[in-house]
Amino acid sequence: MVKAMTFLTLNRNCLQALFFILPLVSSLAWAQIGQPPEMLLSQLENARLVETVLGYSTLDGFSFDLDERGGAVYALEGRGKLNEANIEFSGNLLGAATGYGEAISEPVKTFFRDRIGELAGAGPTDLAIEQYTLSVDVSGEVAPYEVRLELSLTEIAEDLFPTTERVLGPEDASFVIREFSDFQCPFCAQYALGPLTVIKDELLSQGDVRFEFHHFPLITIHANAFEASEASECVAASNGNDGFWTYHDALFQRQAAWQSLEDPTDYFVQLAQDEGLNVDTLASCIEEREFAVAVDDAYNTAGETLGLRGTPSVFINGYRVANFGDLQSYRDLIAMLEAFGEE
Repeated sequence: MVKAMTFLTLNRNCLQALFFILPLVSSLAWAQIGQPPEMLLSQLENARLVETVLGYSTLDGFSFDLDERGGAVYALEGRGKLNEANIEFSGNLLGAATGYGEAISEPVKTFFRDRIGELAGAGPTDLAIEQYTLSVDVSGEVAPYEVRLELSLTEIAEDLFPTTERVLGPEDASFVIREFSDFQCPFCAQYALGPLTVIKDELLSQGDVRFEFHHFPLITIHANAFEASEASECVAASNGNDGFWTYHDALFQRQAAWQSLEDPTDYFVQLAQDEGLNVDTLASCIEEREFAVAVDDAYNTAGETLGLRGTPSVFINGYRVANFGDLQSYRDLIAMLEAFGEE
C-alpha cells in the first residue's frame, strides 16, 4: 500500500498544508519534464554521466533512466546508495527535472540527509512536490540508505473530476481548465479578478479550451463561503449560466463587504439585485437550502476524492497548474500535454 505525505509546496492559496515553505517560483520556464531528454541532460553536464544500457549513471553509482512519450521526458527513475555525493546529485537531478532548481533541490537534499531514515522499510511513499509526485522506496537499516526514486507529473484520472454546469468554452474542448474555488478566499478573489480575465481573453479565444468552476468552500476557516456558493447556484437557477458568472465576479469584487457578516443572506440578495439579476426567489432559495446538498457534494469530492487542501486549486485536464497566476504556466502545460500526445 502506498503511503502519501505532503512534502514540498509553495504557499499561495487558502488552507494549504505545508511541510516546507519555499520561495515563490514565477514560472516553470526551466522544467525539463515535457521537454526532449537532451535538455535535462545538458543541465547535468558537470556530473560526468556515463551512458549505460538502462540509462545513465554517475561515477559514484547513482543511476537513472528517462521515460519518454512523444520525444519528451514524461518521468524519470533513479536508484543508488545515498552517500553524500549521491545526495547532492539526486537533489540536483530533481531540481532540474521539475524546473524549480535550488528551490526544490536544496530542501530535497536536507530531507535526504536528515529524515530519509524515517521511510526505511516503509515501502513506496509518495511525496508531493508541487504538481509532481516523487515516489521514494528506502531500504537498509543505517545510513547510507539505498533508495529508489520515481518522479512524474501528478495526474488525476479524468473520471474522478466532478461535472459542473458552471463552464465557459466549448463542451468538446481538448483542454479543460478546472478551478476549485472558495468565494471567501482572498487568493481566489485575486485569481478571479486578475488571471482568470487573462485566461478568458488569451486561452478561451483559441476555441479548444474550456474553463470550469467547481465549488470548494473551506468551511473550517470561512464562515460564509458555503452560503455564498449556495447563493451563486440559486442565482444560476433563475438567471442561467451567464447570471452565475455575473454574480461570481460580484461576489469576489465585494468579498470584503460580506465575508464577516453574521447572516449574509440579505446582502447576497441585494448584491444580485445591484447586478440587475432576477431575485424573485433568491431569498427563499437561500433560506430553504435548495442547493446545500449539491454544494456539500462538491466540497466532499474536492476534499476527499481529489485530496485537495487549498483554494484555488487549478488543473488542466488531469494535471495541476503550479503557478496558476501566470499565463505562461498554462501555455507550458498545454504544450507539455501536446508533446505527450494527450490533446
